Amino acid sequence: MIGFTLWGAIAGAISLWIFPQSFVHDSTFREINLIVTPVAVGLVMSLIGKIRLKKGQDLERLDRFGYAFTFAFAMAFVRYYWAA
Repeated sequence: MIGFTLWGAIAGAISLWIFPQSFVHDSTFREINLIVTPVAVGLVMSLIGKIRLKKGQDLERLDRFGYAFTFAFAMAFVRYYWAA
């Protein structure tokens, strides 16, 4: 879990380098985005994991809700805190 947090923070830092401005400018929506986006990512990745299981493929950790949520939350938090 620590690794996915670090990778998410690194991805957030790289995204700041590429897109230094926040895509969401209203502070209320930025706070909502901090939770909604990681939950959505976690749900989509867990759905992908279910599809992979049905096909008989091995699951990666990112195919589980908790790991995907942690990665996306760390990335969103870095962007929330440092994006202009």
